[in-house]
Formats: sequence, structure tokens, C-alpha cells
Amino acid sequence: MPYDRRTMHTVAISDPHLGQNGEDGRGQYSLLSTRAPLSRAAALAHRLERLPAGDVTLVVAGDLLDLSLAFMRDGVEDLVDLLAALPRVTGLVWVVGNHDHHVWTLHEEELRTLAPLRRGELPGDGCTYRATAPSAEPFTLLSEIVRQRLAARRIDLRIAYPTFEIALRDPRLPDGSGPTLFHFTHGHLFGGLYTTLSDVLEAQLSGRPYERVAATVNGPLIELIYWLLGEIGEGFGADGLMEVIYTDMQKGQDARVRRLIDQAVGKLFPEGVVTGIPDALEREAISCAVKGALERAVAKENAMSKSSDRHAGVDETREHLASWIEKTKLFARPAAPIRHVVYGHTHTADMYSVPGKNVTSYNLGSWLVEPGHEDPDSQVLVVSEGPDRLDITWDKIA
Repeated sequence: MPYDRRTMHTVAISDPHLGQNGEDGRGQYSLLSTRAPLSRAAALAHRLERLPAGDVTLVVAGDLLDLSLAFMRDGVEDLVDLLAALPRVTGLVWVVGNHDHHVWTLHEEELRTLAPLRRGELPGDGCTYRATAPSAEPFTLLSEIVRQRLAARRIDLRIAYPTFEIALRDPRLPDGSGPTLFHFTHGHLFGGLYTTLSDVLEAQLSGRPYERVAATVNGPLIELIYWLLGEIGEGFGADGLMEVIYTDMQKGQDARVRRLIDQAVGKLFPEGVVTGIPDALEREAISCAVKGALERAVAKENAMSKSSDRHAGVDETREHLASWIEKTKLFARPAAPIRHVVYGHTHTADMYSVPGKNVTSYNLGSWLVEPGHEDPDSQVLVVSEGPDRLDITWDKIA
């Protein structure tokens, strides 16, 4: 039976990295940038045009813009141009990732500090940064430029960090069976240094939801990491050390990579920099930080050595995913017996059913053309909620 106009479509993608358009000579660019050498914006628009009549909300599971390797101006221009190229989109939910976390910082500062000051009021008490509501919040910072550039359209802009959730009813299920939960986030929170520090702080902040701990800790932490890497990079760029290490991994220069890591550890944590902590512990801590920042680069290097394996690092990501689901208590929600976790970050698409749990996960891949990975896993998840059914489709946009 065809859908009627009450049908609502939720279309999820991840890691567009808008702002990278090939102009900086890095050899990488976003396939959703209309200024890039190649673009799949038209292919994505065609996919949306094939949807039955109804509103379309685009949910981006992190790294919508690339604010660590591109300029804010380029990223925003790319975003407005992309929305112009997707006329079916009536809403955008921006789930913040590690490359665009600064947008969440700006949103929080505008909401809790700058807006009251403009009204002649003192900022509110308490923490400036905190997790958004799971249903997302109105994102006003870009509303004016979107209104000006897309005057004939009204687009609902919302922001979420670290998670966005929707619960949809499947009419085919028995009454009383509960809704189907869709949990969107960015995969950087699953493992590495981010999770380690979140776990430590959660033990001290008992009673606070794990998502709030992760959001409060990891935004400033990511900014610190990029600043440190930029200092080490000696002019290579915002995360210059990563660029050098990633390039050397591609070339198979393993010994040089190890020396660079040792050099980073020595520069960031010289002996005696923190009083009261043994030198060995200092080095161990910063070594963990550097290795955590290199997790995705290591996965890429493994994929280079096994050209047929586009899912390098998938097993470890699945383990981290299962841990995140436990910590966020998704299993313990009796009102939502069917659950889907949708995320990105690894740039490798993967659909996975968690053993023994009624949870299906979707890793959405990316839209970023990178050296050695000229054909990204540009995956799209479409959830269509109609009057008589709930459909889920999983497509690769080529």
C-alpha cells in the first residue's frame, strides 16, 4: 500500500566533512561539497526524491563540518549549498562529532552565556556545557544565513550532543509492544581516551547519566587534543602530527611512526611537568592519549595493507559499541524493546546485530575522499514511518 502524506522520513548519514573541497592540496575532499572535484550531492538528492510523499528530516551522525582541517566559512557555505541541493529536506538534526564539536561549544555559550548578557542579565548558575536533550534542541546560530540563502524554504534546524533519539511506532507489531528506538551518536565516544576519562569521571559523578558525563568531558578534551597536536605539528596544520603519522603509515614507515609517537610523548609530557605524579605514569598517560588519537589512522593503515578488507577495525568498534550500549542503559529500557544504534566516525560502513540483544547497529561510513580510499563508504539509512508500517532501508550512494 502506498504511503499517504502522513509519512515521515528520517534519513541518516555521517561524516560529510563539509569544508574540505580539495582546494588545500591535501588530496581529500567531501563528496557532498558542491565545489569538490566530484560530488554525490545530486545522487543523494535523487535518492531522497524517490521517497514517497512526506516530510524528510536529515540526521547527520557527526562531523557534518570539518572544523579541524577546514575553515568555518567553507564548511557553512558547503552546508547551505548542500541544503539547497536537497529540496526534499524539511529538517536537519546535527549530532555533533569530534571534527565539529566546536559548534556545540558555540551553541552552549550562546544559549547560556551570551544571550543573557545581551539581555542585560547575568549568565545562569552551573555548568556552561552540558548534554542537549535527547530530542535535540533548536539551533539558532545558523538559522539567519539559512533563511537568507533559502528564502523560499523553511528548514527546522536542531543540534544534539552527544546523542539524538527518536521512538517510532511500528503498526505491524502487537499493541503494547512498545516503540522502536533509534539512538544516533558519533562513534568517537565508544573507545579510546574519550571513554577512559568519561569512565573515571562517571565514578566520581554517580547519579549523572553517562551521556551527560561524556558530553561535558569530551568537548573540551577534543579541543585540547587538537591544540596539542597543532603545537607539535610545527606548522603542518591543526593536527599536523596526525597528518605526518598517517602519511608515513601509508608509506609503510613503521619505525618513523614509532619515533614520532615517542617524540610527541616527550614534547607533551617532559619529565617533572606535573608535580606529585611519577614520571613513568606521566609518560604512560600521554602515550595513551596519543595512541587514542591514532586509533582511526591505525585502522586505515590496516586497510591499506589488506586492500580487499574495507572493514578494518570493525571487530574492535563492535566491542566498543556493546560497551557504550551497556553504559547508556539502552538494554534496560523496557518501553523500547527494539533498538537501533546509528553512528559514524570510523569511515567504514557496517551493519551489525549485537549477539543476545535486540539491538541492530548501523555504522554509516563517510563521504570523505581520502588518499588510498578514493571510494568512501557513503551509506544512507532511511526510516519511513507511515500509517500502516515502519520501513528501514540501508543503501550505499554511488
